[in-house]
Amino acid sequence: MRAYYSAYSRLYMSSDNRDNNSESGETDNEELLPKANNVIRGEKDSYAIGKKLAPGRHGAVFEVLRRKDGKRFAAKLEIIDSGFNGIHVDYMVLKLAQKKEMKRIPQLIDRGKIENHFKFIVMEKLDDNLHDLRNQFVESRFSATTVLKLALETLECIEELHGKNLIHRDIKPSNFALKRDHDVKIYIIDFGLCKKVKGTTDVEGSEEHPKESTHFNGTPRYASLTAHNYREQTQKDDIESWMYMLIEMLNGGLPWNIYSHKDREIIKEMKESHRHGPLLKELLKNCPQQQFAVIFNYLDSLPPTTPLDHSFIRAQILEAITSNGLNIIEPYDWEEAIQKQ
Repeated sequence: MRAYYSAYSRLYMSSDNRDNNSESGETDNEELLPKANNVIRGEKDSYAIGKKLAPGRHGAVFEVLRRKDGKRFAAKLEIIDSGFNGIHVDYMVLKLAQKKEMKRIPQLIDRGKIENHFKFIVMEKLDDNLHDLRNQFVESRFSATTVLKLALETLECIEELHGKNLIHRDIKPSNFALKRDHDVKIYIIDFGLCKKVKGTTDVEGSEEHPKESTHFNGTPRYASLTAHNYREQTQKDDIESWMYMLIEMLNGGLPWNIYSHKDREIIKEMKESHRHGPLLKELLKNCPQQQFAVIFNYLDSLPPTTPLDHSFIRAQILEAITSNGLNIIEPYDWEEAIQKQ
């Protein structure tokens, strides 16, 4: 696709807040990103740029307006020559999800490329992500009821991805977003680090071979010990990251949150030391300790080549709900806050 210029503005756009070695940040190529009311053209339609929804080290995500009908979508842009090609993987996963009618992945709308600037994909626009929602509450915590309801919803998202032999490799709160229609529905997003499980074919149909070692992939705060050890990740690593996410939502933080993404070795050592004994108990202080400890033990004992039993994980969450007398019919914390206004 070649760039063209609209009658009423220049073509432009950008990507996401992804770096496989960091958590977030602004791109160093801000001048390549579009401004409000710029227009970009995809393979199918043209779109007017709206507000920036999320910054990124390789681009940004913008709200866009489809010019032919005024419908709003999200556009993820990735600067060309940024050293990262996650948007191609994003596109392949979204395309697969559309073909397989996956219910927990946003709908792919369009894609395009502005020569010497950026590539972009246009997709269904969602509402708040779980990271932003959590930070709106006192002590950045959700109630146990809300977290365990979210546990069931987000586990279903991960299981759907795993069902297609895909692993996400960057499970964290900001990569789950909700959509408010008649009911709240949770979606999994941001597939730039997504990969086919070893021994299967990748998202483009090529055979995927296991590696003895690999680069670090993920966000240090939530990354599994396997990722920290530069080993090939499997389904259980997504669940380990998911566990850190749940613990953070219950406690308001993780013990290693004081360290930056540059301190990966310290974070790894802290995760190892908090896996057993008194430090595990401290880590799970506001959590359903018995069930969460069972999940960690299960993950630690599971051989990398053994398929993950998602039903076992789900059973532990349901047991945590029952044993703590929680009612999952209750509204989410943010719904309750809106009702009180």
